[in-house]
Order: sequence, then structure tokens, then C-alpha cells
Amino acid sequence: MLVALASLAPAPKESVNWESTQHLFIEGENLEVLKLLYKSYYGCVKMIYNDETFFYICLDDEIPQAALDALPLDKETTFICLDTALDDAQKVNLAMQCLLKVI
Repeated sequence: MLVALASLAPAPKESVNWESTQHLFIEGENLEVLKLLYKSYYGCVKMIYNDETFFYICLDDEIPQAALDALPLDKETTFICLDTALDDAQKVNLAMQCLLKVI
């Protein structure tokens, strides 16, 4: 059984477009955060970014360019997404910035 010792707290003043965003950014110790998310978001998570090993997983059907531009990508970062989520220009651009894996 996963038992979290922490809780999630919204931060509207630190957020961009708080009222309309469909994304959630959580900062914290990896295992504790995953425990917090497990019950409420099991089967619903579309993207995970783990800062320590530098990888992103995005399962959205389409990824807006603005979302890609906001990511701190470099040659050490792995970005995994659906092949259909990116257009050809986005794929080329990402492949030059990071290690791109499409599924």
C-alpha cells in the first residue's frame, strides 16, 4: 500500500493561466509525489518529467508548440511521445535539441 506523508497545495500566484490550464506541475521528492498521485490520477497521467534522470513522457494526442518551447531540453534529456503527437517540423526540432523517442 502506498501511503504519502505529504499533501498537494495549489499555488495560483506562481502559475500561468491558473483558471484555464489543463496541466499540473508538482515539485517534490519523487517517491512522495508518486504516492500522492497514485490514487487520484492512476490511468490518467499524460506526462511525467523526472528531473533527476532528465526524461519527459507525453501521451497527449497533440503537443502544442508553446508546451514544447517551455521545456528545458538539452542533449542529456530524453523526450518520449506518440508519433502522431508531433508534426514533422516539431520532430526535427526536438531531435536536434534532445534524444527523441516516438512510440
